[in-house]
Amino acid sequence: MHLYLYQPLLIWLIITTIYEYFKPKSKINKAFFFISIAIMIFMQAFRYTQGPDYWGYRRLYAQGPRHIKNLLQFFFLSHGEPGFDTLIYIFKALHLPSWIFYALLGTATICIIAYAIYQYAPRINLSILVFYPTLFLTYVMSGVRQAAATAIFLCWGTKLLQEKKYAKFIFLVLLCGCFHKYTLILLILIPINAIRTKWLMISIPIVWILSITYILCTPVRRYLGTIVENIYMSYECNHANSTILDAISQLYKLTQVNVSWLGVIERTVCFAIIAFLYWKGTQSYISTTLFKIYAISYLLNILLMTNAFGSQRITMPLKMVEILLIPLLISECSINIYKLITTILVIGIETVMTLLQYQLQFHQLPIYISFWREKRL
Repeated sequence: MHLYLYQPLLIWLIITTIYEYFKPKSKINKAFFFISIAIMIFMQAFRYTQGPDYWGYRRLYAQGPRHIKNLLQFFFLSHGEPGFDTLIYIFKALHLPSWIFYALLGTATICIIAYAIYQYAPRINLSILVFYPTLFLTYVMSGVRQAAATAIFLCWGTKLLQEKKYAKFIFLVLLCGCFHKYTLILLILIPINAIRTKWLMISIPIVWILSITYILCTPVRRYLGTIVENIYMSYECNHANSTILDAISQLYKLTQVNVSWLGVIERTVCFAIIAFLYWKGTQSYISTTLFKIYAISYLLNILLMTNAFGSQRITMPLKMVEILLIPLLISECSINIYKLITTILVIGIETVMTLLQYQLQFHQLPIYISFWREKRL
């Protein structure tokens, strides 16, 4: 018997979002919120073979050391994130199976994000709907390292940035980097936070011109590609660690034209909606800070569009502030028709994104499989 959970959950999230829109002060919205969180915790904790990286992470856990003397060697053989590798060592030393490790890590990630939503987002069920297709289906259910790092940033990093506590923010980003090295890009938010919003908006057409020009300059890309390819081969022959090779590989991909135009269009439409709402709202300090983060994620996405995979990995922690930003901007907007249209657009976009994730993640009907069915498959 097949267990269909993904489709009913999407329908449930849409219904709770619509109810919350018309009755934003109803106490039942909190009950809806906690029910949604409980369902997601159950789904990620007891899943089996769900997500493209599922088997990769199981192999990584199997390779993890049980003795501390082998931990340093494991750092260089694995992805090279010491925080994540240390957690694997602790669980392996306690002789716990991989599914318990990933179940507890995913549960902690969802709970941290839920806490951030509950503290900062005025429309909590809308936030969960935005959270579902990208951060939950793609990262919590698959890319667990980046999901954990993003959750830490959303919950505490955004607040430290708003309060301009930069020393603590740097420490927090370094902590996130111990789970996923690409989150170190968050350090650029310190100088960005001092820039006025209008200058970020002015830079958007400039970045578009630079990116299109680079795509059209084939000889330049080929020349740079040859240089980077030679560097990669040199490091590979010298047995460089995977972190260095991965960085060089991402640079090489930038010299190739691999643009996900569907992704670029989706990001552009979402940014246009959010920017419109921001300029029509009260532009509070918290919404301005979050909007700057979202704007820089869009600029980086356009600048790195020739490497769709690398662009997604670099900009994802920045983009995920939309979980908090969209509900906040809708609440700050004083024109009801704008609120209604934006809510309808968000529901439509998140529905389409969820259906696309079904196709990308499962390549078939999105059937939920629990580890209880492992022996039957």
